[in-house]
Amino acid sequence: MNTPGVDDGVFEVWIDGHPALVKTDVFLRDVPPYDLAGDLAVHRMWGNHYHGGTNPTTVPLTLFMDNVVIAKSRIGCTEGL
Repeated sequence: MNTPGVDDGVFEVWIDGHPALVKTDVFLRDVPPYDLAGDLAVHRMWGNHYHGGTNPTTVPLTLFMDNVVIAKSRIGCTEGL
């Protein structure tokens, strides 16, 4: 998450142990974490994949996504990194 009102949130995408996308200027919220019950948090993740362009594909495409993780720090396989 970002600091309330500041574009300092971090979004990272890693593929096979290597960073594929890193953004360090993400703005997700402008309210402080005032709720002591812990309700201000990421509660869901919605992942979409789009085949780009204006022409539809002429062949069937398949995409498999597995081992998707949302975490505050790196977890899982770290051997060889």
